[in-house]
Amino acid sequence: MSRRLRRRGIARVRTLAAAAVLTVALAAAGCTGSAANKAGGSSHSTAKPLVLTLLTGDSLFAPEYADAVRRLSGGAIRIEITVAGNQPAYEVKTVESVRKGKAELGAVGARVWDAFGVTSFQPLVAPFLVESLALERRVLASSLLARMLVGLDRAGVIGLAVLPGPLRRPLGLSRRLLGPSDYRGATIAIRFGGMTRATFHALGATPKGYDIGHLPAVDGAELDSNTVAINGYDARARALTANVVLWPRPQTIFANRATFDRLTPAQRDILRRAGREALDPELARIEKDEAAGLGGICARGRVSLVDASPAQRAALRGAVQPVYAGIRRDPVARQLIREIDELRRGTSADVLRCPSSSARPASALVGRWRFETSRDDLLAIGAPADEAERQRGGGTLELTNGRWVGRERHIGFTWRGRYVVQGNVLRLVPTSCPATTTCVPNSIAEFRWSVYSDRLSLELVSGTPSYWGLIAKPLIRVR
Repeated sequence: MSRRLRRRGIARVRTLAAAAVLTVALAAAGCTGSAANKAGGSSHSTAKPLVLTLLTGDSLFAPEYADAVRRLSGGAIRIEITVAGNQPAYEVKTVESVRKGKAELGAVGARVWDAFGVTSFQPLVAPFLVESLALERRVLASSLLARMLVGLDRAGVIGLAVLPGPLRRPLGLSRRLLGPSDYRGATIAIRFGGMTRATFHALGATPKGYDIGHLPAVDGAELDSNTVAINGYDARARALTANVVLWPRPQTIFANRATFDRLTPAQRDILRRAGREALDPELARIEKDEAAGLGGICARGRVSLVDASPAQRAALRGAVQPVYAGIRRDPVARQLIREIDELRRGTSADVLRCPSSSARPASALVGRWRFETSRDDLLAIGAPADEAERQRGGGTLELTNGRWVGRERHIGFTWRGRYVVQGNVLRLVPTSCPATTTCVPNSIAEFRWSVYSDRLSLELVSGTPSYWGLIAKPLIRVR
């Protein structure tokens, strides 16, 4: 999943406290006042827009939907996005908040709904079924979508839309993940979802939840290329299976039932049509992000792209048949699987391939970069215990005109020196070192470098870094 915060005029991120105030204000004003009249087609151009709060754990997906609502309503309905964070079980908490009226709208992954007894989305996230963005678009543009959304009635909310999501693949950390034998006895990091757990249990693996940004000590994970690149998960991985798609990660948009009932028919129609309006823009963003993520992975060159053989792919499908048997017990889900199978005829799985050239100009390094590291982060990359204790915290690295400056914010240390770039190798030569540190003036530390999505990744090739935090995790560009 991406962690960038995309700001737009119609989608300003607010705090949860602000969302609660907005909800109370909206309830007091009523959704059928002047704003509702305008959204329903009134000619009063001075009417204030109807403002609805949308609660989500990921700011990437909702802006396209908010854009579509604004366009279709002529500005008479505005969606304000509140990011609740992606702490454990955040999506379940999002659903509960919308059900209780703490927010008017919500956005969560389709994978979470079986926790609320909703089975209509299981075919969309079933293993090895929707294996391409083209097929995902076909499904979401078809009549199947309406039947999936009706299932949310069981959860006590109103289904409005489903937005496409990136394709999740097996990332092997301690081993390659190709055929069923590679999964047996493995621990796989997953995001919340009953279908995900059932799939890895069927493959003989143990699923384990995690927080975005911090993969636990596991053998593999289910991830998309953009999430891998942004979080630097490829730094300690062995292989990314290029021709196996586990499932997509679509997002559902839903409404509080009381809020929806107060809207006019025209407003309800706009909220539902906005999902179809956002389909192609959202797919374009996903394709761009996945291509950029793949470019970052290939530029760093730390993880191999590997292909499962036809026999291994067939064996994977065979191993998860008990999962499909469970899905087919529901007659609606059984019919949805049958229709998705028909839509997938003539399509093939999207396969990752590195672009012919992933080289980045040295100018991409120029700027100021921020890092935040803990003692455990530093120990994990081999820093001595005393240095890990001393260097924990945050700081910055500035690179410009062949000169670099490193600063440790919490203790006030500053390093200075020269740098040289040759291809994907960065050489840092300190000329001024703080006292009581292991930094040696005029020593050389070489790093392989790559820049992706305003994140700088450094991998130590030779020498000793002046500050171990430079290689613990990607640095973030300071604007």
